[in-house]
Amino acid sequence: MRIGIVGSRRRISKEDEKYIFDLVQEHINEFGTASLVLVSGGCPVGADAFAERAADYFGVSILVHYPVKLPKVKSRYEAAERNFERNRKIARDSDIVFAEIAPDRTGGTENTLKHAKEFNKKIVLIFPDGTRHISYEPETLDEV
Repeated sequence: MRIGIVGSRRRISKEDEKYIFDLVQEHINEFGTASLVLVSGGCPVGADAFAERAADYFGVSILVHYPVKLPKVKSRYEAAERNFERNRKIARDSDIVFAEIAPDRTGGTENTLKHAKEFNKKIVLIFPDGTRHISYEPETLDEV
């Protein structure tokens, strides 16, 4: 099971970190440590950093997609495009994507969720109070 973990850089509280650790523990309980891979984007703060710490703490594998590093970025648009490509890879390589969303629902997290829908991946939003909501769940083959 590949769990995508993304989130707003504004979600940096100890509670936000606990929400990530709790969901990793739940998935270890269900799938086992050896069958679990976390997928994230390598940001040094927020959900990406929490995912890396949880992987280290629980001894779980992690696949980190960093933005493409090329010589000198010429524009803000070019920098955003590199991040959006990274977000696409996170969505592609996850079976389910968990997102610690910000109240204004802008930025890279939302871009990752857009890609997750394109790839028909289940999306679970984690609100600031820790509650979770499935915002997208693709149809299963059995339902077709």
